[in-house]
Amino acid sequence: MKNGKWGFIDVNGNMVFEYQYDNARSFCRGFAAVEINGLWTLIDLDGKQIMEPRFKGMYEMSSSGTVPVLEDNGWNILSFYSMS
Repeated sequence: MKNGKWGFIDVNGNMVFEYQYDNARSFCRGFAAVEINGLWTLIDLDGKQIMEPRFKGMYEMSSSGTVPVLEDNGWNILSFYSMS
């Protein structure tokens, strides 16, 4: 975190993504939850958003490929992988 913004560094301390996010969660399964202008989305390892920011809250992706997200109707689960 620097000047109120979050970024990402690699294991060697090198900057990977500049300080640009209002908040951020750790990468898991190649994705990280980030907050942009008060809404949450996921970014991939290239820093690309995989969807428009739209959630009021978001946690890290689990090892099973699910992400808890806060929407108007409460907490829900997004699933990105087959559970079989």
